[in-house]
Amino acid sequence: MRVDGVGDAGLHRIHSMMADLGLSDEIRFEDTSDGFCVECDPPLVPERENLAWRAPMSLQSPLPQVRINVLKRIPLEAGLGGGSSDAAAALRGIAMIMEARGEPVTPQAMLEAASRTGADVPACLCEGLKVVEGYGERVRPLDCRLPPWSIVLLRCGAGVLTARAYALLDDDRSRVADSSNPADVARDDEAIEGMRHALDSCDFSQFRSLLHNDFTDVVERAYPHIARARRRLEGLGAQATLLCGSGSCVAGFYERTAGASAAVQALAGASGCWSALTAFAPAGAAV
Repeated sequence: MRVDGVGDAGLHRIHSMMADLGLSDEIRFEDTSDGFCVECDPPLVPERENLAWRAPMSLQSPLPQVRINVLKRIPLEAGLGGGSSDAAAALRGIAMIMEARGEPVTPQAMLEAASRTGADVPACLCEGLKVVEGYGERVRPLDCRLPPWSIVLLRCGAGVLTARAYALLDDDRSRVADSSNPADVARDDEAIEGMRHALDSCDFSQFRSLLHNDFTDVVERAYPHIARARRRLEGLGAQATLLCGSGSCVAGFYERTAGASAAVQALAGASGCWSALTAFAPAGAAV
């Protein structure tokens, strides 16, 4: 993930590659006589702050009397896009219900609602591997067979607010001279094609060499427990590690499931930590 300069309305431009994982929250829809509403288990945020509520409301059209029940499995402030994927699932579900009732929602209306809800929501409407650019509104799917590698997710200690991570990055960059280069875009495109090829051909060595996240250094300096989590995964045999989004979760990649399973077992019950074993989810997987 590369973060460019600040543009309109103080938003940051990004150039990133994103992939779906097998780990997910559970979203259920049921008819109700109470109007449109959202309930979350556990109730981590007020209803009107829940992206699964805000996304359908951003359609700016009358909504069906439906209750959305969200069973959370993905932790907050982890950089895993749990809230954004819930928002995308809520949009898809409401659109399906409205279409069945003769009130179809256009793809453009879906995209606009997603963009109004959050920068990562448009990407979550697109299944499989994708490139995300601009302020998150430009999403390009990539044709790629994702490898069967195992992924261990580890979050220990406090989460990281996205705004805080961007502020740390801006402050760090303000201390050095502008190093922007017109060739950055070309290098990004080359790296993305290299990563797509590595995943498609199961080339773990190339995959590991291309992993990068602009947030890693600044976030690990400000939150030492995240650096410790990364080192812990490395100590448990992870062959590559990556900060997820702006943090606080770290992903450890394993070519073989046995090593990943042993790592998760070793992490079970660790005080103040959450961990999960997952893998890449191919396009077309159940959402």
